[in-house]
Amino acid sequence: MILKGNNLKKIQIPYTWLFGFLGIIGLIYFINSRDRNKQHPQESIVCNAENTLDKQFVNSGNKFSNSATQSSEESYSGNYSSKLDSKHQYGMSYVIESPTPGTRYHVKIKRKSNNSVHSALAINMDPISAGYKQSSTPTHIDKNGWETLELEFIIDDLTHVNKVSIFPYLINDKSVAYFDDLTITINPLTPYRDLNHTQLHLYLDHKALNKLNNKRNKALSEGLLVSADDDWVKAKLTEDDNYGVDVKLRLKGDWTDHLRGDYWSYRIKMPSDKTWNRMQTFSLQDPSTRSYLDEWIYHMALDKVDVITPRYGFVRLIQNDKKPVLYAYEEHFEKQIAEYRERREGVIIKLSDEYLWSQRMLNRQEEHPDVFETSVTNSDILPFGVKKTLNNPKLKEQFIHAQDLLNAFKERKATAAEVFDMKLLAKYFAITDIFDGGHAFVWHNMRFYYNAITRKLEPIGFDGFTENGAFKVYNNLFFGEFKSGIANNNWSAFYNYIYKDPKFNEYYVPALNKYSGDLFINELLQEKAEEVTKYEKLISNYTAANYSLDKSKIRKRARLINRNIQPRDEISIKAYRDSKNSATIDVSNYHPIPIEIIGSSNDKEAIKHDAIITLINSNARNQPPQYTTIDVDASHRFIHYRLAGSDDVFYSTIRKWRHPENLISRYEPNQKPVIPFQEKDYSLTDNQLVIKSGKYIIDSPLILPKGYTLILSEGTEIDLRNKSYMLIYGALRSIGHAESPITIASSDQSAQGVTIIQADKKSVLAYTTIENLNTLEENEWQLTGAITFYESDVDMVNVTIRHNHCEDALNIIRSKFNISKLNINHTFADGFDSDFCKGSLTDSYFHHTGNDAVDYSGSVVDISNLRLENIGDKGISAGEQATIKANNVYIDGAVIGIASKDLSSVTVTDLDMHNCIQGLAAYRKKPEFGGGIINVISYTATNVERLTQNDDESRIFLPQKEN
Repeated sequence: MILKGNNLKKIQIPYTWLFGFLGIIGLIYFINSRDRNKQHPQESIVCNAENTLDKQFVNSGNKFSNSATQSSEESYSGNYSSKLDSKHQYGMSYVIESPTPGTRYHVKIKRKSNNSVHSALAINMDPISAGYKQSSTPTHIDKNGWETLELEFIIDDLTHVNKVSIFPYLINDKSVAYFDDLTITINPLTPYRDLNHTQLHLYLDHKALNKLNNKRNKALSEGLLVSADDDWVKAKLTEDDNYGVDVKLRLKGDWTDHLRGDYWSYRIKMPSDKTWNRMQTFSLQDPSTRSYLDEWIYHMALDKVDVITPRYGFVRLIQNDKKPVLYAYEEHFEKQIAEYRERREGVIIKLSDEYLWSQRMLNRQEEHPDVFETSVTNSDILPFGVKKTLNNPKLKEQFIHAQDLLNAFKERKATAAEVFDMKLLAKYFAITDIFDGGHAFVWHNMRFYYNAITRKLEPIGFDGFTENGAFKVYNNLFFGEFKSGIANNNWSAFYNYIYKDPKFNEYYVPALNKYSGDLFINELLQEKAEEVTKYEKLISNYTAANYSLDKSKIRKRARLINRNIQPRDEISIKAYRDSKNSATIDVSNYHPIPIEIIGSSNDKEAIKHDAIITLINSNARNQPPQYTTIDVDASHRFIHYRLAGSDDVFYSTIRKWRHPENLISRYEPNQKPVIPFQEKDYSLTDNQLVIKSGKYIIDSPLILPKGYTLILSEGTEIDLRNKSYMLIYGALRSIGHAESPITIASSDQSAQGVTIIQADKKSVLAYTTIENLNTLEENEWQLTGAITFYESDVDMVNVTIRHNHCEDALNIIRSKFNISKLNINHTFADGFDSDFCKGSLTDSYFHHTGNDAVDYSGSVVDISNLRLENIGDKGISAGEQATIKANNVYIDGAVIGIASKDLSSVTVTDLDMHNCIQGLAAYRKKPEFGGGIINVISYTATNVERLTQNDDESRIFLPQKEN
């Protein structure tokens, strides 16, 4: 059933002020002002179930849905109530259209039932992300058996809400419940609360306070807080007026600015089955310790460019009976931090700072050598959640590899490109430079997420500021300026190695140029303007009077960086020719960041594009210049260059003498494709590997680097044996015909699948059969799909995948897809698994799957004309806030026909289910999410043992039957 009701009529509260105050004794006050900072009257909307009109309850001009439930069998007041049973699962319902921001709603209803857990009062907001609440627990019970259910919600200024549906409903349709006197009380928010921020209550008993105080006093006397495993104390945490949760907490922070006065910083750990704000562990700290909104806008910028960053915001906190104070909250490093940013769960690692802080403690007690000389070299590499990581074989393997990657880089046995995701690392450094978050660059503040798909480390950006604002770890305008010249301590050398990697600079320079431009800065500040205004109010009211984010400082710094990174004619590049008629020249880069050489000419304006070479920061401070030799026309007098990713071209005159001294130029190895076919069986032109039509037995891997495309000719049959596989960092084009299809199979059933990663072009598959494949497994690198697309868009038509020997027949991740006429059958487990994708699936047939036929997580997918038969578990499964719209779905033989979980929404029309144990199921699976929704527009069900099943947080809407 889809709930609808009349629009909430706007309540006209006149702007009436005190008048007649001319000495008369009687004072008349009209205090119904709409000013939120003044007292407001209550306005109520009531449904007493007494009157009906046109299939709706009516009362005082308001209309409520589902008048067919009116019953005289029981009533709390008057003669009627709303009876819910197997025929009518939803009672008197009201919809508030376009609710006014800055308003608090209190909802109350009377209930009489034989089992209180089988019915509830619910509030559903549109969009669903705005919120959903329900309650089946009474706040009061009358002697005659009537109970009171209550809910409260706030429409704040930060979250857009289209409408709010308020309704009672049966959780178990075999029960009977009576509802009466639905009352919706409307109040504008009172001072402070109108700023739309949750209020937390933290309760600590005397024992816990004493332990924390003793730890604090010790830290104050020593000048440092050194945390230990036995620091945790028990506490109770309550959000607004909800029930309290038992938590553990300890003091948090390294320096004593986290412990001043009564404003202590905490690390809070929720129970394993609970989250707050979808976080399992988080910190609460004085907002000034991270320079208020400077840290917040830094997080927002990182998030905008898809760099992982902890959730960060502000919340009011009352500790025991103290007055409310404002805290900043920050997500801790657990699996939710990756999943919330649309990554799979993976280990998060850090360079341990235990040695550094122990040395600093000694420094405060007596003279001691400089800790910075050895701290980064001697630091351990540790995972967050050591126990969980070691107890999970997959995570343990991932950690071992992540540890080896970072250690190899730390010891300079691997390049940055071999260890890190270069694109994300470059974005992280550029954003941190531009927003002056230099504190994040301190080596022991760095955190890395291991991406098990790419097998690379991704940076996690946080802790960019201190209580004194920007923290300078360098004397340059930005960290990347002449970076190779900074070598005054050990940990700077750690970063130098990143900036010396040409692959890093291919991404860093364009990112620094783009994100320091006015377009990006203005777009970010405009997108966050409303939130900034509200946070400024909140901080001003609680912490720093008349506080405002210094947006002019942000713009000024960005423009300063942008101006300084632009090359200059005759200055940025110095070029030397050894002899007059030489066709080679030596060039040195005097610019603070790398520059691309794009060609030469005999005229400043007429450029011959005969070279593209990226130069490192060769002429860095306190270092001799480095030179690169390039070939040019011997008659040319000018060299031309540009900033990577820019269209503006500059020039320098080629000097007619050699440079003072020659240095050995840096060697940059080139990755080459690995081709297991004989030369007669393929052609390779312009990075396109074309396999000629024929039958092939392949017993070693095929690997193509980024920028290559694999093209399989029609009629091609490939037999992958001896654990061979196809690993393509580019596009796959496998286009057969009905008369001459393409087959990729494994006669010995050992093949490790087909994997396409971060392709720069769309892949296309047609009339292709993939059979008997396993997935890629190489040490800890274990994928799940017989064919996998990661960040690689794909179109498919008339593709068959069958008899796979791994978790997923088809796995698509963070990609766009358009698929029609897909046939998946006889799978080991799932048929089609999609994670964080957007796409469509049409005219397809899945049968005999070992587990789910369709499993979509965090994806937005349209489905039409889908036939599912003999399914091992769920026909369609939606999870992790997926949105699925399906039309004409036939399911015959499944444990569950359709499942929606963890804030997912499934809307289905023309659903035809047969021979299922469970027809529809909606529930919450993960604690950081909410329930699921299934909205069925039309359906038939034959031999379905149980049609619907949902938990308290989830809802299933069926078509409303005619009265």
